[in-house]
Amino acid sequence: MLAKKSDKDDNPFRLAKSDIDAILYASDLKAGIKKVNSHYRIGSTTIKKIWTYYEHANSIEPDIVKSDPIEVKRKRKQAEMERITKNIFRTELGKLIQADD
Repeated sequence: MLAKKSDKDDNPFRLAKSDIDAILYASDLKAGIKKVNSHYRIGSTTIKKIWTYYEHANSIEPDIVKSDPIEVKRKRKQAEMERITKNIFRTELGKLIQADD
């Protein structure tokens, strides 16, 4: 039931993801603490800490920055113009090199 602890593990309770999901599911059930306590053999305070820890983590919404469509179009156009310019320079440089031979 308990997962191996790694240095990069951000799970302070050392439980597998499936166990955490089951414990969070049990929070919605009637007598959920009792069911989790009997199955996982952890105390009610730890169960409540798990519930509050993950409820808080799930309530934080990441700040998703959406790109401005006009800015995206401008960048694409600029990249396309740079690509065309490079191709023109290559062909002109190739012509100059062939002319020198």
